[in-house]
Amino acid sequence: MPTLEQLLADTAVTDDIEINFGEKGKVKVGDLRAFAKAKQEASDAAQREAAAKRKEYEEAATKAKALAADSLKLFEQTEKEKAAIEAAKRGKVGDIDWDNDPVYKPVRSLLSKELEPYAQVAKQVADLQKAMAAGYKFIVDDYNERRWNSLPKEQRGDKQLSDFLKIAEEKNIRDSRGLFDPVEAFNRETADSRRAAELKEAEKRGAKEAEEKLRAANLARPGSTPRVPASGAQNPKIPKFGTPEWTDAVLNDPEIQRIAAGEVQ
Repeated sequence: MPTLEQLLADTAVTDDIEINFGEKGKVKVGDLRAFAKAKQEASDAAQREAAAKRKEYEEAATKAKALAADSLKLFEQTEKEKAAIEAAKRGKVGDIDWDNDPVYKPVRSLLSKELEPYAQVAKQVADLQKAMAAGYKFIVDDYNERRWNSLPKEQRGDKQLSDFLKIAEEKNIRDSRGLFDPVEAFNRETADSRRAAELKEAEKRGAKEAEEKLRAANLARPGSTPRVPASGAQNPKIPKFGTPEWTDAVLNDPEIQRIAAGEVQ
């Protein structure tokens, strides 16, 4: 029997043919084809949009890296020039006093005017560095927040990303990129508590299974003679799990002893 996709793709099946869906009514093949086409177009559009955004992000990241490299190079050159200027200002012991000497003071004033463009460049570099730092912080914060939100909500509880980011910085916990890793800090700091929770849950499951086995052992099996407690009680009370009475009941129960011994009725 052909699938719905094969049926719609069959050119021998015309659009005016109706398909009966019982109580749901009838639908024309043409309407089904239109719906399938619209659905496929929406899916294709979504994929194209995702690919475009991914390409846009990659291009922006490449430009940011190139800009950062150029900015660093320009900054280092400016710092060298500033250091040379400061060294010239300070001079050495016994050198000319450029600040107070009546002959050389005007010379220094003239040199300062000549070097003013370099000071403007240094300011531009500083402003660019601030902008780059802000953009870098945004990317890192978004990256950490996405990884934090990927952790199961029941594990995170009321814990905050900022707390574990601080721990990562204090203990120098970094990821493969060299960034402080709050998720790894969370895993390390909460390992014991998460392990204790897992053990507690396992104990609960074990207690439930043991109680179910105890109840099953007290039930008469098909073809067997029901066991009547010595007290004559029709509905014996099962001791609370974990109490000495519960342990005694499990160890002394003939049915459980028979099952433990591997005997099959």
